Amino acid sequence: MRKFFELTLKREGYKVITADSVASGKEVIRSYDFDLLLSDIKLGDGLGLEVLAASKERDAEIPVIMMTAYASPETAVEAMKLGAADYLTKPFNVDEVRVVVRNNLRTRKLVKENRKLKDQLAETKQSHRLIFKSERMRSLMEVLKRVAKMDTTILATGESGTGKELIMKTIHRMSSRNDGAFVSVNCG
Repeated sequence: MRKFFELTLKREGYKVITADSVASGKEVIRSYDFDLLLSDIKLGDGLGLEVLAASKERDAEIPVIMMTAYASPETAVEAMKLGAADYLTKPFNVDEVRVVVRNNLRTRKLVKENRKLKDQLAETKQSHRLIFKSERMRSLMEVLKRVAKMDTTILATGESGTGKELIMKTIHRMSSRNDGAFVSVNCG
C-alpha cells in the first residue's frame, strides 16, 4: 500500500518520502521539512498516532491524514484530538485520496501565505510611523491621537505632497480599526 501511494503521488508531481514504521517515521519527521503527512493507524512497531504526535511537535500546522482498515469512532476521535486534518478508511479509491491530499496541501499553502501577508502588513504598519522633533509636530500628534479615538470618517484637504496620506495612515494605525483595511481615495 505504501509503494502504491508513493507511485500514485509521484505521478501527481509530489515529492514523496516514505517510512515503514513508527521509528522510521519519526526519523523522517526529524530529518525533512514536509507539507503533508499520510500515516496508517496501525504500523509494524506501533500506532501511527505516535507519528502524528511527533509531526505536530515539529510543526503544529502540518496537515496529517490518517488511514485505517480498522475504523472505529474512538480511533477517529483520538486522531482528530491529536490534530489529524483528515481520516480515511480502507478500502478507499485513489481519486478520493488525490482530492484529500490536494485540498489539504492547498489549505497548507493558504495558511502559509496568510501568515506571510500578516507579517508583511505588520511590518508595513510599523514603517508608517512619523519621526519628528518640533513642538508643532508634537501638538499635531496629540490632535491625531484624539481623532484616532473617534468613530468617524475623516477628510483631509491640502496641496499635493504635503503629507495628507501619511497623516491619515498614522490616524488609522492608532485607531481601533487598525486591523481593517486603510482606504485612501483621491477625490481629484
